[in-house]
Amino acid sequence: MQVFQASRTGVVNLVGVRTSINLAYRPRGEIHVTFTFMRIVYTFEFKSFSGRGTTQFLETFFEIERDQNVFGRFGSTGLYEGDADKIQNCRLVAIVDAFKTLDLITTKYQRSTIEYAIWFRETGFKHSQQDYGDYIAKMVCHCIVHQSFTQPDFLYDVVKLEPGEYFNPS
Repeated sequence: MQVFQASRTGVVNLVGVRTSINLAYRPRGEIHVTFTFMRIVYTFEFKSFSGRGTTQFLETFFEIERDQNVFGRFGSTGLYEGDADKIQNCRLVAIVDAFKTLDLITTKYQRSTIEYAIWFRETGFKHSQQDYGDYIAKMVCHCIVHQSFTQPDFLYDVVKLEPGEYFNPS
């Protein structure tokens, strides 16, 4: 199963718009995803399923039945059984799930997306059980906040009527 082209690109839906994403693999398994949304370029840095976070990521990833030939497996001993390519397949599926989650959040909360992400980080995942969906949502909310997603950082031009443009019924 290949989720992305060899060129490290893919297409996801965000609020009903097909959006191209570009992946950049970083040391220790981090994946940075760059995309344009509402004419603003964002880079989401997915770090939490790499390095020391790999074990927690894989534990939640394998709560769902997965094809061992594609993804490897999380053994009963608590150790991952698979090679680097299979771990990368797990991460790529998580990226797809992250963008599905981003689409759900953005569709539901629209211009309040960042407020939701802040709320979720502070309250939404602080329960003892954390499943795969919680794990992905936490990653996405971190990215939303760190990138100020859907909160463009620009100055507005004042829009008003100028003298001579006012309605004059005479």
